[in-house]
Amino acid sequence: MNSKIYFSVLDGNAFDHNQKELLAAAVLEHQSFLIVSSSAKLLADASNYVNENAGVRPVSVFVPSGVLLATIENFLDSTFLEVSSERCFYRLCLRSGDIEEISQLTADSFTLNSENSISYLFHLDSVHPIVKSKVQAVCSEYNEFSLLVVRLLNGYSFLSDPVLRARSSDSDLDGLQLRELKAFNDYLSSVSNGFLVIKQHILQAISYFNSLLNVCPATAAQLSSMATGAAIQNGFPCVYKVMSVFHFLGFELSLKRKLYNKAFMHLFRSYECYSCGAMFLHGAELADELKKGVLKKDVYKLSGARVLGFGKVFDAVGLEFSLLSDPDYQICDFYLKLRNKFHYTHGDVKVSEGLLQEFSRSVLRQVLVLEKRGNQKHFLWKRIYRDIKTILMTDNKYLAHEAILRELKITGIYQYMDI
Repeated sequence: MNSKIYFSVLDGNAFDHNQKELLAAAVLEHQSFLIVSSSAKLLADASNYVNENAGVRPVSVFVPSGVLLATIENFLDSTFLEVSSERCFYRLCLRSGDIEEISQLTADSFTLNSENSISYLFHLDSVHPIVKSKVQAVCSEYNEFSLLVVRLLNGYSFLSDPVLRARSSDSDLDGLQLRELKAFNDYLSSVSNGFLVIKQHILQAISYFNSLLNVCPATAAQLSSMATGAAIQNGFPCVYKVMSVFHFLGFELSLKRKLYNKAFMHLFRSYECYSCGAMFLHGAELADELKKGVLKKDVYKLSGARVLGFGKVFDAVGLEFSLLSDPDYQICDFYLKLRNKFHYTHGDVKVSEGLLQEFSRSVLRQVLVLEKRGNQKHFLWKRIYRDIKTILMTDNKYLAHEAILRELKITGIYQYMDI
């Protein structure tokens, strides 16, 4: 395929003799030429005229009538199966004879920075004004959504202050209700009508998060090994996996932003949440505890005793899942000790990117080992991770391009080599 491609857009249902002659001469002169129209009859007439007078048939591109023909010139690249970053499109105006280079809007026309903010790489004056407005809108809307994602993953609360104050008395069961995710999803629902170009993505996010909220246990009994329902799968309380995944995504986002200490805490919590859930396969429970005449409701217990720190859970995981000699378990043990010296806890130790990379590899491998040894078949951690990341932290360049195509109804343009 020639890197220089010329085209003319045919409006209406007919064009005059002078325009036909100019088209025939242009097709004869230029090796690669397209004629574009929303009229199949006009394409056929033009193709036949050019073939009869120049002995060459141009490639015909049929644009459905629902598409704004004036904007299609910015998307002709999508009619080609060949991938070429050097392809250039030149529009021949059949009225004036002028030739103008036309920019193609592709996913690679967008770029993302470290904050996952999206922007257009080139001068917007090179695209049709209607396309320009859609590009500006899609970037603005995705950047607004990305800001909400950053807030969700990095500690901003969508709950009101009175609700936050009341949570000081939460039981361990209360801590499994994903209230922050529900508040985020409620907020997203309340502003969803403000997202016009990317509304399909926003509605998908709301629907998916609503499905995640269904795994929250309403009672401690729903976490029993004998229980049935959405809260527990293969003996593992699903909500612990959801919490683990959100913290792991918080780790990835913080690492990307070079917030290493925040990343460390997210990573540790991701490992902690998964481990706590895994112990339900070996006797963990949420149950009441009466101590010194005070009844504590729905507290996390191992072997009938209340667990107040992660150390006992970590030791039990190593023993019950036969991990005591596992290198990754030992690395996690090191970082458990380091956490107690961390400047967010009891010391002044800070972490480096290198330490985070080592810890994250071990955490990820430990999670996958626990999934395997715990005989997990459904609601797998890696699947939840992939699904949530696709919703929250996917490459918006491609989604932005797809959203613009949907808005302009450019979901099907058909190329004919011969009419």
